[in-house]
Amino acid sequence: MQSSGGTPIPQPVKPGELKIPEPEEEPIFTPPTPMDSGEPEKSEISKWTKTAGLIAGIIILITGFGFLGYYFVYPLIFPSQPELPAIQEPLPSAPLIPPLVEGLEPAETPAPSLVHRSFFTSPANQLEPLVIATVTIENIREAMAVSAMQTLDANGVKEIVFETQAGLIIAPEFLSALLPILTQEETSTNFEDDFTAYLYYDQNGVWPGFIFKLKTTAILFETQTIVEKLETVAVSMLKNIYIADPQNPTSAIFLSGQIKGTATKYLPFEVAGASLNYGIISNYFLISSSFGGVQEAANRLGL
Repeated sequence: MQSSGGTPIPQPVKPGELKIPEPEEEPIFTPPTPMDSGEPEKSEISKWTKTAGLIAGIIILITGFGFLGYYFVYPLIFPSQPELPAIQEPLPSAPLIPPLVEGLEPAETPAPSLVHRSFFTSPANQLEPLVIATVTIENIREAMAVSAMQTLDANGVKEIVFETQAGLIIAPEFLSALLPILTQEETSTNFEDDFTAYLYYDQNGVWPGFIFKLKTTAILFETQTIVEKLETVAVSMLKNIYIADPQNPTSAIFLSGQIKGTATKYLPFEVAGASLNYGIISNYFLISSSFGGVQEAANRLGL
């Protein structure tokens, strides 16, 4: 101030003339309106909470009634039905067993009937069933004699099937009637029930022959021992397989022969063509009243 050319001179001021400015008053706080803040009022929040609680209470109440109705009321109105067993395939019914009557024996169940199947792989020229009343040597020979009246060409073969009214005759029963030296116990152990019988025709006459098949369980050595009994019997028994009397043997013993490379035995007789042959060839036991007949049988068996 001195540099500017002057020095400030203080002026006296009276107390009444000094005025101090009063401070401006701040406006009283006014809460913002809903439009200003964007937040709901407390009354609206309370109203929404009550509404939500009411809805939740109704849902819980309905759920409770549903639970009580399903588990307590519904079973009282509609009781549960018993479960039915699952449907299965019907089981085969067992045969009815008739009640036993005092004084009567229970009926035996019939065994399945035997079905004949020829052992010939090359069929015979003719097939004929022969029905006899009972299985005896007399009935067997008579039936063969009647069948032999029908003629065939030379070297022809007629297969004959023996049966009774009850059905086919089994091999053990037939063989023990034809040659009693061979018992049913022995033959049933070694031979199958079915067998093939035939008549062989040649220029000398008609010659019966028989073929029996060995069981798979048969022991060849034991079977051979059984059939060799034929060499120990009286000649009268051996004549049973002939239709007509072959007269007397021309040998005191059985002679050795051969068919298809297999050893056989034979006993010749006085009548031309008559020769009793027997042997086990492959798994067959053959008996023939002529040599030509056993040869033809082996051929037709495919041996």
